Amino acid sequence: MSFKINFELQDIDRIIPFGENRDSMHWFALTDGLLWINVGNDIIYEYSDEALAYWNNEGSRYNDYQLTRFCEDLSYTFSFIYESVPKYLYDNIEHFENVISEWDNKWDNDHPDDSDDEYYDTLEKFTEWYRDRSFDSAHLVGGPYIGFFRYADKIKILWDGRGKLENGAHIWTSPYGCYEMNYSDFVSEVQHFFDNFLTKMDIQVEEALNKEWGNVMLDKPRLKEEHIQRRKFFTDHVSLLLQEDKESTDWESVKQIYNEIKHDIK
Repeated sequence: MSFKINFELQDIDRIIPFGENRDSMHWFALTDGLLWINVGNDIIYEYSDEALAYWNNEGSRYNDYQLTRFCEDLSYTFSFIYESVPKYLYDNIEHFENVISEWDNKWDNDHPDDSDDEYYDTLEKFTEWYRDRSFDSAHLVGGPYIGFFRYADKIKILWDGRGKLENGAHIWTSPYGCYEMNYSDFVSEVQHFFDNFLTKMDIQVEEALNKEWGNVMLDKPRLKEEHIQRRKFFTDHVSLLLQEDKESTDWESVKQIYNEIKHDIK
């Protein structure tokens, strides 16, 4: 297995407070850190040398942001990831966006003067399952779109961050890719990541509670309360991955639309 979610929390003394006057500290701010994900021979969230040079090598090589943003985005997919997608979709997941793009172009050519309501209604019904298992990284310049698609005892991790800088350089060392692995190994690594993250946040919060913040405002009772709530939220969501793989999506409707789209773009 070569799938690992890596992170480093920022030392609390180096975290920049929030607010117009940089005088506010809270749980979100304390999750400031670096994030990168090993998938096979690729790394998601690693900036290219060209991007670092374009930015005069300022900043980290990895995603430098509050880690809870990634944790929340990933967690919201867990109530969908556990359910297998049909094999015909799983086998072609790398080409799904291309199919939508082709259909979009053909629709514009065939319906130049028609309302787009029918198009968007069909698109919404057809892509809901895909969006539920994916999230963007819009808080980052050219942030990748990442999706997780299970079929039985396998899962595919798909990412797409092919946006380029003004000079034509790729932002990421791995702009696009798809990696397949055992579902059980995926779940184990996700559990390990969240266990590790929450343990490190236990320490981060304890240090913040013991620190004298001077002119920086920190509601310490609220911080303790929120940390307990956040721990429960993430733990509960990770447990969703262990649910029995059972069908809850109307896959027949998805298949009908898929066949219609494939027929349209022949």
